[in-house]
Amino acid sequence: MKSRRGGRLNAPEDELFNGAFWAGNTALELGLIDQIGTMHNVLAQKFGADFRTVSVSAKSGFSLVNALSGSQNSAIMGKIAYQLIDTAEERFWWSRLGL
Repeated sequence: MKSRRGGRLNAPEDELFNGAFWAGNTALELGLIDQIGTMHNVLAQKFGADFRTVSVSAKSGFSLVNALSGSQNSAIMGKIAYQLIDTAEERFWWSRLGL
């Protein structure tokens, strides 16, 4: 951080690098950030008003949780959850014995 911010830091090192954190105007005054704004405002300033962003999201596909999330399947989900916890607990106890 220190090498990248260079002369823009406006406080002694022991104040800036003591594990504390600052947000908003305080971070701006200390020289820890360049400006306050939204991602779109910053990109518009840097690349012009005609820039476009593309939203990327995960593909929707089959999920056991989604497939069984209906109210009629809540009992099945409860059994699956119980079995998963039971299996994890059993493995934990066996691992305590080194097995």
